[in-house]
Amino acid sequence: MMLACPGFVGVAIASTVATLAFISGMTYVGAASAAMISNLEPVLGVFSP
Repeated sequence: MMLACPGFVGVAIASTVATLAFISGMTYVGAASAAMISNLEPVLGVFSP
């Protein structure tokens, strides 16, 4: 139980930071490019060495 709490907090912080970074990055690359990148990301994650 004590090991799980820092993990839950870490996931909550990481997902919040990632969402804010994605939203702020959309202003730089545009909404259409951000949508294409977010659709391509899982494929690149699976096939990257």
